[in-house]
Amino acid sequence: MTWARVSGARVMVVAAVLLVPVGPALATTPPPAADDDTAVDAATTTSTVAGGVETTITVSDEVGYRDALAAASGDPSGPHTLVLEGDIVLGQCCAAGDDPRYDGSADLVIDGGGHVLDAGGSSRLLAVIAPSGTTVTIRDLALRNGRAAHDGGAVLVEGGAALSFEGVVVAESVAYSGDGGGVASDGTVAVVGSTFAGNHAVAGDGGAIHAARAFPVEGSTFTGNSARGGGALAVDDGAALRNVTITGNDGGHHGGGGLLATG
Repeated sequence: MTWARVSGARVMVVAAVLLVPVGPALATTPPPAADDDTAVDAATTTSTVAGGVETTITVSDEVGYRDALAAASGDPSGPHTLVLEGDIVLGQCCAAGDDPRYDGSADLVIDGGGHVLDAGGSSRLLAVIAPSGTTVTIRDLALRNGRAAHDGGAVLVEGGAALSFEGVVVAESVAYSGDGGGVASDGTVAVVGSTFAGNHAVAGDGGAIHAARAFPVEGSTFTGNSARGGGALAVDDGAALRNVTITGNDGGHHGGGGLLATG
């Protein structure tokens, strides 16, 4: 088996060999074991779309999730979609604090398919270091038990990329010395049909979300989140809320149990 690159996409080329029996038995050689890279490629499909090659990677465990993010990071042709086949618990293969990371420039979608991604208190669930003009969309996924020493207990975005949540649950995540118990972003954030519950920014603002730019929130619920200020939301440039339920959040010393706007 060899790999060829055609128009930016990797294509698997398989040579078929006819084995002809000589003597009483047919000798065969067992196939080689697949290495980690091959395992990721085997779950990858590509299709040509306007502006690039769309890559879909199906993942079922922590190693596959991390490898898929690394593969997408190294391929600027994008867009890329990661599809979870089941619940995934982090912290099984890597040291505490080793965040799964996307640092590419192509758009990325993480489609949870209704499953759970649980950090087990070991790390963030996702760190994004991507430039303005890149969009990272998380949909139909529960993100639980993220931990960060600084900003963004569950998800951190740096570099100006846009972040979108669609039908997502972010719960029980903690940022110890920074902002955004659930999510911290220096880019735009959009939230639709999602729930943020039980997240905590111990020494910072925004129990659920801290965002540097104005963002829309629609049809979502924020409950039981807490922070030094802005128990649910802390925004530097305002937020547009529509059909949003904010209940039981604690704004701490700086106040703003539901919303703290500093811009």
